[in-house]
Amino acid sequence: MTCKRLAWILTAAALLFASLSASAQPRALERPLTLVAAPAMEGLYRETVILAVPSGDEHLGFILNRPTGQRLDGRTLEPVYFGGPMLADVVFALVPGDTEGLGVRFCDGLSLVADAAGIRELLQRRPNHVRFFFGFVGWKPGELAREIDAGYWTVREADAPLVFDDPERLWARQLERARRAAR
Repeated sequence: MTCKRLAWILTAAALLFASLSASAQPRALERPLTLVAAPAMEGLYRETVILAVPSGDEHLGFILNRPTGQRLDGRTLEPVYFGGPMLADVVFALVPGDTEGLGVRFCDGLSLVADAAGIRELLQRRPNHVRFFFGFVGWKPGELAREIDAGYWTVREADAPLVFDDPERLWARQLERARRAAR
């Protein structure tokens, strides 16, 4: 790994951690959200559910329902998930509750581990009580608001247990819940 690439990865990880400590504002996009892709959405985000958190005017999140079929090692029962196109060759982990110093709070009920040493420790301690992701999704300032206004996403309150829900039916279930809530 080149020094330039390592510096870029460390900068991205620092931005992730900094975003998680940002204070919440009263606006709807200033709190953790569940994003449910509109039925007309095509391409990479077709039928996705994303858990997203604010980072100032930006947002970052993880696609929750794209298992890759790859496992990190023989101890994991679940595959690694494709979390998004940003840093797609880097492993991140969402962990229920506290990570005992390995990571930072992502949203209520979840912690994020974003460094190799923390990932190795999770694999040793509790490989099957974690959801591992390759990469994440990121939005520039105002980008998520424009996508929501354009109808690409239905916005729901962040729901940490969705991270561990059945990926095959997650999108359809969340879309139906959103439709019922809109009535």
